[in-house]
Amino acid sequence: LTAMGEGLDVDSYDALNEANEIADENWEDMNYGDAIETINNALKIKAAEKFLKPAKDKLEKLEKDARTEMDLAVKNEEAKDFAGAADIYARISNYEGFACAKDAQKKLKALKNNADAKNAAALAEKNFNGQKAMKKAQRLEKNGDFKAAMPQYQQIIKLYPDTQFAR
Repeated sequence: LTAMGEGLDVDSYDALNEANEIADENWEDMNYGDAIETINNALKIKAAEKFLKPAKDKLEKLEKDARTEMDLAVKNEEAKDFAGAADIYARISNYEGFACAKDAQKKLKALKNNADAKNAAALAEKNFNGQKAMKKAQRLEKNGDFKAAMPQYQQIIKLYPDTQFAR
């Protein structure tokens, strides 16, 4: 209510609350690109920036941390630790909206084309996607939506059978 008293109308206030919930849900499901997009779109609401400062600060920290991790991934790759590099590239490549996401996508693709690294890159991508699917299934189950969770779990077994998430 304080936000409404400081220049934010009811519709904008409701939109910000909804955006916050959607961003949190996407973050939990590891849909990083969607979470980033939701927060960036919310920042376009008139008078919203002041109320979204914590979310904006979180995005800026995440982008800085992602760049630091990219540096680590490059070092891992140079040291022939393809699995370590691929794990980082697979995760960061999903941070759509950040410049480093495109770099990570290119690096992961290059690893897939490298005879020495392609198995590690493919496994890293499967592990990330399996984990992402598992998070979504667990959230559905936690929210009591067992009917929606069951096909999600079945999909994990089908698509990611050689990952820990299918076991």
